[in-house]
Amino acid sequence: MTQKQDFTSTIISNRKLTANFYEMELEAKRIVFNAGEFFQISVPGHTLRRPFAPSFSDRNSFRFTYQLVGEGTEDLSKLLPGTKLQVIAPLGHGFTLPPKNSTAILIGGGCGTPSLALLASRLQAENITTYTIIGARSSCSVLERETLSRYSNKLIITTDDGSEGLHGNSVEGLKSLLKEITATDTELRIFACGPVPMLKGLSTLAKNKGIKAELSFEERMACGFGACMGCVIKLVCPDNPEGYIYKRVCHDGPVFDSREIYW
Repeated sequence: MTQKQDFTSTIISNRKLTANFYEMELEAKRIVFNAGEFFQISVPGHTLRRPFAPSFSDRNSFRFTYQLVGEGTEDLSKLLPGTKLQVIAPLGHGFTLPPKNSTAILIGGGCGTPSLALLASRLQAENITTYTIIGARSSCSVLERETLSRYSNKLIITTDDGSEGLHGNSVEGLKSLLKEITATDTELRIFACGPVPMLKGLSTLAKNKGIKAELSFEERMACGFGACMGCVIKLVCPDNPEGYIYKRVCHDGPVFDSREIYW
């Protein structure tokens, strides 16, 4: 595992993907991310760092996709190649690669989809059968289509408005996929990243089907390494009278076993 570093990186590229999504590539400084780990960057003119997860990583560079949601990401989108940014990486605990005789199902929703591209590439390198479901509001907001198609044995797209693929959400996509692969003699593993309602629906379905699932949570983070306690979620704790305890997404996650989450 690469040790956490605080370093200055240079923007290699910063391009517009859709009306609301951009992709940036930064120098890696010999840091290679494990799938599911993240990093924090300082946007010039803003106090708090912003957390992002890479969609690609090698020893030379890493890429990530971000959505325009406020002043910070708006300013980030205006930065030009050659601009220096302060980065802390790698952070958090990522996904656990499944056994080679298993079948992986990757499920991404919205801006959570690109972070699964790095996992998909690692699964392909291990020759693990991989199915991928991309959930989006419409056809024009489907992210990492080509990359995830290349790394997957089958790609399913679901859209809320029915403009492409299955008309519905990613949970409906998973139900449809499970009907096709119920005869598999390998262990199924689910890996997902996206909005909380999507993760909750997937967790319930995975529990009912007896499938192990790892969920990556997207939370607002100030520090990124557990000092500020600003990104806590509830985990099941039978020994606590309330039935749960709080854990930090940045330090103890962002990836958690779905069975641990107190919904």
